[in-house]
Amino acid sequence: MHSTAIPFFIVSVILIRRFFSKRDKHFSSDKVLNQLIELELATTLQNSIYALVKLKIPDILEHGSFSASQIAKITNTKKDYLKRFLDYLVAHKIIKKNHIEKYTKTEFSYELTTSHPYTKKYFILMECIPRRQAALDITKSLLEIEPFFDNESKQDYWSYLATDQEKQQVFDKGMNIITTEEHSIIANFFTKQKFSSIADIGGRDGSLLKKIKSTTNLANKKKFFLLEQEKCISHIIKKDPEIECVSFNLLDPLPIKSDAFIITRYLHNWNDEIALSILKNASKALNPDGRVFIIEGVLDLARNPQLLRMIDLKALVIANGKERTFDELKNLCLLANLEIVLTQEITSTVYIIECKKVILEC
Repeated sequence: MHSTAIPFFIVSVILIRRFFSKRDKHFSSDKVLNQLIELELATTLQNSIYALVKLKIPDILEHGSFSASQIAKITNTKKDYLKRFLDYLVAHKIIKKNHIEKYTKTEFSYELTTSHPYTKKYFILMECIPRRQAALDITKSLLEIEPFFDNESKQDYWSYLATDQEKQQVFDKGMNIITTEEHSIIANFFTKQKFSSIADIGGRDGSLLKKIKSTTNLANKKKFFLLEQEKCISHIIKKDPEIECVSFNLLDPLPIKSDAFIITRYLHNWNDEIALSILKNASKALNPDGRVFIIEGVLDLARNPQLLRMIDLKALVIANGKERTFDELKNLCLLANLEIVLTQEITSTVYIIECKKVILEC
């Protein structure tokens, strides 16, 4: 499933607040200035943790303690500059330094290693430089018709990912970190459903379908379809033989029929015209008594509206997409000949919205 995802900035803000909770955080008597400085600290920490992971320093420290000279040699960086960088991270307890001036891991840095079973490495790397630049210069997106990412990269975000298999894998692994718990909830939801076929539109590497397949009873009697654009589907590495990969075009009729279509964190990547096309095509491809399941953030229902509003801005600058209110989603569904029959909260921002096809009277 595509997503503009949660930028690492929010993690940095949380870290800054944690680190300064027991310290004097009054840089001046100006309350607003203090808040702005705190945000600046978060931005610097965000960039530094990204650099730490990009240089693979957490993986190095996993093998023991190292001096700045040793790490500089391994990472091909300048020793004096690197030492200042590492000492900054020590000050924020991201890594540690012992009495003989050698740097060692922390629990935090261990979770940034490749070997950690629940590594956050790819969550951080997913925020690649073009994404970060797009987020930094929101003004350009507000002034221009095209999102900032399209103008700067000369291609849309999904085409950018499709140019490189490694970029695709980093994005998918990063998204899987964010959605692991969410996928479990969705899969459990589908244990109660009696569909003979389930199709995931925009399902990226198929991780959600695999989770549903492993959770659903009599999975071997069901058909599973993963629908992706051709430029994305060609990069899927670990294909499940029981999940049929089908390429589709956003504006064309779907090439398959199904009892259920799942659209997870996907509509928010597109403007209303394309989102409506996706819903119309899903509606037309439904088998009798079928259902369309939209799994998205809902702006006016979210218990964490600040987080969802931030993701909404990310969607704007990266993909010209948007988060929507319940009424906005309802209106799109009605235009697609779909009626919402169930809304169920999954997380503080995301809901399952179940829709059935409206039967038109002659």
